[in-house]
Amino acid sequence: MIICPKCGNDNPLGRVFCGKCGGKLDFSHTSSQEMASKNKESWVGQHWTKLGYLVVLVILIPVAMALWPDSAPIGKPASSGGEKRVEAAIRGCTSIPKGKVGLAPFLEEDLNAYFLVTKAKAPGIDSLSVSAMQGFFTVHMVKILFVLPVKSIPLKASYDIACVPVAGGNVAVSKAKMGHLPLPGGLKSIAVNAIRKPVTSDKDWEALKSMSDVKAENGRLTVTIKP
Repeated sequence: MIICPKCGNDNPLGRVFCGKCGGKLDFSHTSSQEMASKNKESWVGQHWTKLGYLVVLVILIPVAMALWPDSAPIGKPASSGGEKRVEAAIRGCTSIPKGKVGLAPFLEEDLNAYFLVTKAKAPGIDSLSVSAMQGFFTVHMVKILFVLPVKSIPLKASYDIACVPVAGGNVAVSKAKMGHLPLPGGLKSIAVNAIRKPVTSDKDWEALKSMSDVKAENGRLTVTIKP
């Protein structure tokens, strides 16, 4: 601001005459450095809102890209009639006498057929697929979070967990991610809980609570049942 020597009115930079009394402003006591500094402050003051929006965008864009859902299913394509073979294997688990041991083999493509027919129809679940490798298997789920009112566009999130079979029929989650963003440490539970709820809610899988071992091979999961 430039103070008018006649009336003492503060005038913004850029004025030559006082906005109040019309007198000519005196710049003789203002150095070029002071002028530059005031100009800089004036520009920041005028554009601080835009700068704030820019900072927010710089932060949000990478986060949005990292969380962008990976909608492509994993594993082998669903087999024809695979869901029936999975259902038959599950029923077989329920008929194992107590104290006996039974094996339930599940091919990757049959599981994906089962999930395509059943889980994909569950509320909020866009897709569910699995890929079995030597020593571990991966589960991939795409979930619809909500539908935008504009043109009914669904907003989705994808979750992945890599599971390693351990003793006692349990599995340990070695890796997890949401979208393309890896979830370290305790954050893995975000993906685990998102996937666990729709899978364990199916009564068909009650028999697998008696499993004593899980073996992962290329394209196949074998479950040992011991009621």
